Amino acid sequence: MTGGWQADPPGAGQILARARMQQGRTVAEMAQQLKLLPRQLEALEEGRFEDLPGPVFVRGFVRNYARALGLDPEPLLGMLGEQARDRE
Repeated sequence: MTGGWQADPPGAGQILARARMQQGRTVAEMAQQLKLLPRQLEALEEGRFEDLPGPVFVRGFVRNYARALGLDPEPLLGMLGEQARDRE
């Protein structure tokens, strides 16, 4: 035991949100570019995947969002699998 509180590692959505903010882009701007609703992008960034159409769509959203931000989508897609297992 470390004796200190440890935060959960950031999820795929948090990494995407952080990258978006570092680039100075807004949710509305990215939603328009990705042809998503802002509420869908917010759900993705917040890890509320149950508010999205389904796992196949979530993977596609993450892949497209990562590419739009210039990130490699593969590590983020791997995180999605881990997050799903953690919820089960």
